[in-house]
Amino acid sequence: MLNQSFTTENFRDIFDRENRRGRFLEREFFPEIEKIVNEVKACTVRIRQLHRKKGTLSQEYFEEEKSKLKQKKRELTAEKEVLLTRELDKVASIIASGSLQIKLKQGTAPNGKTIYWTGREPVLHGGEI
Repeated sequence: MLNQSFTTENFRDIFDRENRRGRFLEREFFPEIEKIVNEVKACTVRIRQLHRKKGTLSQEYFEEEKSKLKQKKRELTAEKEVLLTRELDKVASIIASGSLQIKLKQGTAPNGKTIYWTGREPVLHGGEI
């Protein structure tokens, strides 16, 4: 069960849960982070390609290239974590400031009951996020 407070940690938990479900939120909300994620994936692909060529490469070259790629992947992953934490901190701060509004829309369900839903984008008192 999730803690019901709007903290960076809780947003990170939601982010991770959605990613495990195949809904990659960085595409929708954090394009800078998506670029880094794509670079991490590219490093993984290059490591796999390197492993496929292992028999045709010298052991020294293979280990050196693999080490470089793994180091780059670690650095990119660390950079992604920093950026993601920074972005989730911003989201938590906006919500905690009390300036966030979510407009409800009203309609009628086929059975005649009143239903409510939100728009896609929240709005700050002074404009959009």
